[in-house]
Amino acid sequence: MYNMSKKGVYDIFEYVRNNKGLHYNEIQKYALKNKIVESRASVTTMLNWMVAFGLVERRVIDDVRPIRTKYNISKKGLEVLNRINSLNL
Repeated sequence: MYNMSKKGVYDIFEYVRNNKGLHYNEIQKYALKNKIVESRASVTTMLNWMVAFGLVERRVIDDVRPIRTKYNISKKGLEVLNRINSLNL
């Protein structure tokens, strides 16, 4: 839960939920444009953490060049967001 409280994690989590099949660069542009994070490395760290905990699914598309990566919210991620939103904070 500590990582969820870090700046920007929830915003990126919500963005992935609201936009299906996002490429890494789309998430990065959104986060930097909206000043959610200050560096590209922060976006990578957050996405890796969300994937590691099963909140976001990462799918590599290797039949195209360059190889692309898409991110989608997982079933577990939807449950977590619904519980957070139900707290009415």
